[in-house]
Amino acid sequence: DFSLSIDTHASWLIITRCMQHCFNFDTKKYKIIEGSKEAQFGYTVQQHEAGGQKWLLVGAPFETSGQHQTGDVYKCPMNMRAKTNCTRLNLGMTKTCGPLWSYECGSSYYSTGICSRVNEGFKFSRTIAPAFQRCETYMDIVIVLDGSNSIYPWYEVRDFLVNILQKFYIGPGQIQVGVVQYGSRVVHEFALNDFRTVEEVVEAAKTIDQRGGEETRTALGISVARTEGFKRGGRKGAKKVMLVITDGESHDSPDLQKVMEDCNADNITTYAIAVLGYYNRRGINPEAFLKEIKYIASDPDEKHFFNVTDESALKDIVDALGERIFSLEGMNPNGTGFGLQMSQAGFSSHIVEDGILVGAVGAYDWNGAVLKETRHGKVIPSKSSYLEEFPEELKNHGAYLGYTVNSVVSAKGKRIYLSGAPRFNHTGKVIVFILKNNGNLTILQSLKGYQIGSYYGSELAPLDIDGDGVTDYLLVAAPMFFSKGWERGNVYIYKMTKRTLFILEGSLEISDQNQNSRFGSAMAVIPDMNGDAYREVVVGAPLEDNHQGAIYLFYGQLSGIQPKYRQRISAAGLSAGLQYFGRSIHGMMDVNEDGLVDLAVGAFGAAVLIWFVHVVRIQTKITFEPEKINTFNKDCRRGGKDVTCMSSIVCLGLDARTPLQSHRVGTFCQCGLHLQNQTFRNEVAHVASSRFRLEI
Repeated sequence: DFSLSIDTHASWLIITRCMQHCFNFDTKKYKIIEGSKEAQFGYTVQQHEAGGQKWLLVGAPFETSGQHQTGDVYKCPMNMRAKTNCTRLNLGMTKTCGPLWSYECGSSYYSTGICSRVNEGFKFSRTIAPAFQRCETYMDIVIVLDGSNSIYPWYEVRDFLVNILQKFYIGPGQIQVGVVQYGSRVVHEFALNDFRTVEEVVEAAKTIDQRGGEETRTALGISVARTEGFKRGGRKGAKKVMLVITDGESHDSPDLQKVMEDCNADNITTYAIAVLGYYNRRGINPEAFLKEIKYIASDPDEKHFFNVTDESALKDIVDALGERIFSLEGMNPNGTGFGLQMSQAGFSSHIVEDGILVGAVGAYDWNGAVLKETRHGKVIPSKSSYLEEFPEELKNHGAYLGYTVNSVVSAKGKRIYLSGAPRFNHTGKVIVFILKNNGNLTILQSLKGYQIGSYYGSELAPLDIDGDGVTDYLLVAAPMFFSKGWERGNVYIYKMTKRTLFILEGSLEISDQNQNSRFGSAMAVIPDMNGDAYREVVVGAPLEDNHQGAIYLFYGQLSGIQPKYRQRISAAGLSAGLQYFGRSIHGMMDVNEDGLVDLAVGAFGAAVLIWFVHVVRIQTKITFEPEKINTFNKDCRRGGKDVTCMSSIVCLGLDARTPLQSHRVGTFCQCGLHLQNQTFRNEVAHVASSRFRLEI
């Protein structure tokens, strides 16, 4: 028995006040996994199950491998132990995914990006690199060098050879060089795969001596280069280039026609240099000789044929010859821009039924693109596929299409793709499209941002709110949205119609934190947490509270997403040392085996595991005996005074909304009552039927 006010609404007032503080996250019990801040441990988090073990995969994009900042991924066992030891996967240069993965091509480094697929045991399986392409300098070059007696002085020819080799981009994935010297016979000076650096090749060239010979058997030299030179270390797919240097008409000229036909059949591009020193020194007309050398050179002659007055003049054509042999910088044929060379594929990725959808923000002069890797090969839509929504006149804006990629499922069960371009026309855009495996891309709808610089479309979260397999809503984030004088961020709610069109319904609401919060920097759809069968959404605001960060929980309901958040967890309330809490979010596994999915949140140098708690609905009923009170009837005595008494019976019914285990309840909140640290049976026994004495 205890004293209670006669106001029979008191119990309802208590319940109403509690409803404002209902929550699903347990802010008293959580687990912080710490890592290197320098490596940006916590940049991404992903719950994963392999081999019967639950793991938290944590990205560290600035992790180093030797002298290189390659990035890596850590696996951390998800359990209730106080201390967690994470293990580096050592994916090295083929990290999952590495959009800045680069390789050298000519004088440039191409950032095509690369992803790695790992098996269940976290071992490297295969590389996924839809934007990767051979360097324009992926060539096998065989130099056919006339070393007959008429060449003089030899050191001028050797100096030319050294100078031209120094212009070549020699190395794995680029140029290989082999040299054959001929006169009356042919000698292999070195093969294509004998050396792997410019320095090695140059040193070898400096030691080549003139072999001599009474005859100049040019047809034989070219034939040996074709049949043997390109096979000694030649690479499949490499462009074949032959460079012929001679100072006189061949002694086997009748064989030249067949030899050059064979070269053309093998797709060998031939550059020919006529050295006129012998003719000029003797006053001989070189017309027949020049005709023969032009015949050897590939068409057109103005690109593939050179002539010099003598051996010493060879140095004058080094630059021009080098530029003609290979085009630099990976420009298109008109020299006007990049294709996929700077695509940064893997900036975002999304697994679909038949492969992996990959965002490539740097493709097509940073307008961006979406690529796809399937078991049957790469799917690369042409630049023209995007022109209607990303016109050429806006290409200098750098739309960054592919910043994020995702998909939805229509009412007819059809998979539709999505991609964000947060820099398009400075306001951002999201495209809804179909991509077939033949490369045909059709844009069905575009959603446009509303504010310059808001980064609209940088995060997308499709939501199947009732779990029937059909997407109901799409959340589009604009984390740099400016409001009330601050960069607070915004998340737009779109409803998907039966015709797979998206209609704006409103925005999520956040607390009035007058600061730069970047609300919407990360979003995650999670299973139902309050027992109403509708899924929930968690949104990160990593810059809130002076860059400590916070996350917000929003409930799903029959009519959509509740725009008002139901719980806010700030990093400051968990640990003073956390920063950028909410930069990444993922929740799909039950870590503590209480029947509820738990949440993983990334921070700066840390990952946080937060447990969800159970939800119950409490029904109250109060009855009084007698029902009416006669204040003149003093039937009790308290404190030496006669008073009027009555009995009050308070019944509280607890209806579990989420699966409960009798040995552990945690914190309950539904209809406003908090019950803490008691077993379910004890709580029911305590509150199900209590009698209270009211005094008047």
